Amino acid sequence: MPFGHSSFTEKNNVRYLRLVKRYSSIIQGQFFGHLHSDSFRVVYNEVGKPVSWMMIAPSISPRRSSESNNPAMRLYKFDTDTGQVLDYTQYYLDLEQANKLEEAVWQPEYNLTTYYYGLSEVSSLALHNLADRFNNADDAQFMKYYRANSVRHATSTCEGVCLLNHYCAITRLDYREFRSCLETAAKAMASKNGSPGALLTSTPVFGRLLMALTPALLTLLLAWGSSSSTPRLGEHVWSGMSHSCRSLAAACWLTVASHMVAIGHTVTMASVWAVGRSTAVLV
Repeated sequence: MPFGHSSFTEKNNVRYLRLVKRYSSIIQGQFFGHLHSDSFRVVYNEVGKPVSWMMIAPSISPRRSSESNNPAMRLYKFDTDTGQVLDYTQYYLDLEQANKLEEAVWQPEYNLTTYYYGLSEVSSLALHNLADRFNNADDAQFMKYYRANSVRHATSTCEGVCLLNHYCAITRLDYREFRSCLETAAKAMASKNGSPGALLTSTPVFGRLLMALTPALLTLLLAWGSSSSTPRLGEHVWSGMSHSCRSLAAACWLTVASHMVAIGHTVTMASVWAVGRSTAVLV
């Protein structure tokens, strides 16, 4: 797929998820690589119950593009009789340290169930509960997850759109649901934080506000246009408008108000478009 953002075409992704949901009772786990990052995914059935999980292990080779990662290896612990995954240990190589010492020293980074995430078991429900905390950038668990995501490679902070990308990618594996998750979460975040909530005020509300302010604004404009004989920038426009408004006050008020509402609608739609574009980045 273009830019490598999608592992499957949308059609085949749907088919794969359908198979996983159908046979979730006998699938012990799903194991992936390729993304060069440490993450996981949760699969839900039709009623929203978590039924399966995917582990995405980081790679031994670092990626040198817009982002990077330290080399990593993973050792899983599982029950040899049932196949149930019990835990894993993540190992990593600190590239900066290795270059300074001119020696590769592999060391444990974390265990899945002990301390790092505090999971009592490796299950779809436990991972769902973990991911459910990732909608808050201040949450200690998300901070741990994001540090592990690049295998302790130096990264910038992750909040806003970055956080939403991780949360939606983990919990919404269907591409359409992923896009919907980003849009819904972006609106909720804007409403909660108040920014850019001011620009996302609904058109009817913005229109009513402008309608209420128009009489006072119009009075000021007319007074400004007729208070002095000194020519001003655009005075010929205002003088014509002033003459029309004196004779048709009500009609003029409605005309100006309708134009201001139209401007408010344009600003609102432009803001929604900008937020939509900003959330179009995939993990």
